[in-house]
Amino acid sequence: MFMFSEKIIARKVSLWKCFFYIKLLPTDIKQKVVYTFCMNTLWYKKPAADRTEALPLGNGRLGALVYGKMGHEVIELSEESLWSRPYSCRDTALARKSLKDVRDLIKKNRIAEAQELMLETFTGTPEKSGHYCSAGKVHIDFYNSESYGLSGPSCERNSLFANATTYRRELDLETGIATTTFSKDMDVQNTAYLSKNAFGSSITYLREAFISASSNVIVYHCSASTPKSIFFRVNLEHSSVAKSFSLTDDTIGISVTDGIPFSVLATVSASGGKVFVRGDYLIVEGADEATLFVDVQTAFRKGDYFATGGNVNHRPFSLATWCADRALKNVCFGLGAEYQTLKKEHIRDFAPLLKEAELSIGDEPSYLPSVEELLENLKPGSANFDLLSELYWNYSRYLFVSSSRTPGSLPSLKDGLWFNDCEGKEQRYEFFPGTEEVLSSFEAGLFTSVLPDDKNLFGYIKRLYKNGKHTAQKMFDMDGSLVFTSSDVWGDSSVQGSDFTKSFWPMGTLVLALLVRDRFEFTQDKKFLKKYFYIMKGACEFFSQYMTLSDDGSRLVVSPMVSAGYDLSDGSKAFIREGSAEDTALVAELFDATIQCALALGLPLSGNEIAQYQAMLSRLDPSALYGKKKNAFTGGELTSLNANLMGNNFSTVRAFTESIISSVMKEGRVVLEVLSDAPSVWKKGKLTGISLRGNIFADVSWADGRIESARVYAKQGTVFVRDLTVIYQGKSYETRLAENSLDLLNVLPSTV
Repeated sequence: MFMFSEKIIARKVSLWKCFFYIKLLPTDIKQKVVYTFCMNTLWYKKPAADRTEALPLGNGRLGALVYGKMGHEVIELSEESLWSRPYSCRDTALARKSLKDVRDLIKKNRIAEAQELMLETFTGTPEKSGHYCSAGKVHIDFYNSESYGLSGPSCERNSLFANATTYRRELDLETGIATTTFSKDMDVQNTAYLSKNAFGSSITYLREAFISASSNVIVYHCSASTPKSIFFRVNLEHSSVAKSFSLTDDTIGISVTDGIPFSVLATVSASGGKVFVRGDYLIVEGADEATLFVDVQTAFRKGDYFATGGNVNHRPFSLATWCADRALKNVCFGLGAEYQTLKKEHIRDFAPLLKEAELSIGDEPSYLPSVEELLENLKPGSANFDLLSELYWNYSRYLFVSSSRTPGSLPSLKDGLWFNDCEGKEQRYEFFPGTEEVLSSFEAGLFTSVLPDDKNLFGYIKRLYKNGKHTAQKMFDMDGSLVFTSSDVWGDSSVQGSDFTKSFWPMGTLVLALLVRDRFEFTQDKKFLKKYFYIMKGACEFFSQYMTLSDDGSRLVVSPMVSAGYDLSDGSKAFIREGSAEDTALVAELFDATIQCALALGLPLSGNEIAQYQAMLSRLDPSALYGKKKNAFTGGELTSLNANLMGNNFSTVRAFTESIISSVMKEGRVVLEVLSDAPSVWKKGKLTGISLRGNIFADVSWADGRIESARVYAKQGTVFVRDLTVIYQGKSYETRLAENSLDLLNVLPSTV
């Protein structure tokens, strides 16, 4: 029985069947099966009240938020390349004329005048680039043979599903499948309904959703425990529909020509029953089961449209038609496969993505509470706190993978793939210190082979670099590449907006250059470094010319520089200043990283630009050259959560990981710090398969704040850094990874 049940769970068959068989198991085996089945699952006792509680799905290109409503399902759609406008160069030549005057005004402490001049001459024209956009919504209204009539697409059929006896919606982080299942008493006793899988007068509905990478479509499957029970109508919504249409009797679509033109198509296949279209509605009645396929395609994928930044002479409607044809091919490809085949293929494709690294905290539970239960009376040190810590780590990595993987071709936004219009915020790529947690798979605690960073991240950075060269030249008549704080899908590099606290920060190029350094340090891939070393050089070229002497002439500084704000003597607020020591340290880190990477490539350090970088470095205050400040994790990050787990969780993932083990490269060595900040609220735990700098990996387990086991290793046939410095309990121990594996307990004194 146990082996049979394991096979059932591994195949992810109908939920009610799994639970039925699990009930028959002995208690000890039941606990093991429930832990295996549930530990990487977020589940809820009620439908999502709004988009912040909806379950996110993504294949890197397409994103969906599934609400899990019983009578009126809502699926919010996103597509990574759907932005509000084509590219336009916003660089202004006024900045080169005013730069010296702005600096002089700052030195004379005439900050208000400097700010006004900077606002008028630095701001991009137009002020902002494009922003991320919604692809609309799919509405699915469910009913049955006795229930007809709608009051509108926002109607929840409370009367039909009010007597639901059970409800559960969940997101399986291992398979990337969102499931909604519920049971209700049948209104009429009918022997036709009391056939297979019918228990008394109850009917159970199962709805599963995932986004296939191979088929490249959203898949939404509906089934029930009795035959001929699937009734629903589908319509597509967007605030700016230019055209709605139907194709044959099983496909509907909409086209939008605002911004980057796009089209959404939905089609359905059903077993039994009827499928037809009426107006803008796709309808299924009396089916045993049905599968809905949805795709979104944008003109960004069209060769000449992309090559010209969207500035082509095609009419928007012709571009939208091209998108509709492309989407039709995808949904038809989905229609050509059996649902169970698509599902198995999706699980086989998705399941390995989060398996490279695993975190376990506390004791294995016999039962995983719902998210609502986990967040009630959450206290550090409790069993719920351990469970939520582990789930949160896994969930954040799930969001990263779902936002960044192939078939996507762009890096992740700060909030992931899913469109977020909360508080009227416009979503763009952001380039501040800490951005690497959002953009880099390594900083997110993922193994190096999981995501195609060369294609997604560095392909995008190449566009930024090219535009940044134009920005540096036109704005300041300087060489190299300049990228400010944020950008759009086209790689816009100009000043974004007019907010002094962030818009005029000129360090975006530096952040991107250090991502090249970081990837090399994690992989030791010299071929990659050679390919992208020009990005580091371009950043150094710009800052070599942009840096200026401080007011006292003692050092080089970045000026003008923005700040969080400070009070002037007249009571007004100031937001610009001469660069601080922290800003200078960032530039010093850039120059040092470039020199170290040049050494790794065997480039000469004299008689060329590398020698110039060395000279610049000697005139800076390199107070923080090696590594970045760790994000200390105390536990407070989780106690402040509500039922919404969406958002930028990547910094917390990094804080989790670095509290257990962190790594930096220093003078050709990997410096490992073990259990430096592991919170006391985690009494015990284990972290395995974590990727470290030097192309090495680590497994660490601990109890009561002390190491129980710790192993550092490299994979066979790889290039890795052998010289290590291990820091534990404030003391350093030098060692060497002579073979492919090293037990760190053999490095530490026996008294430790």
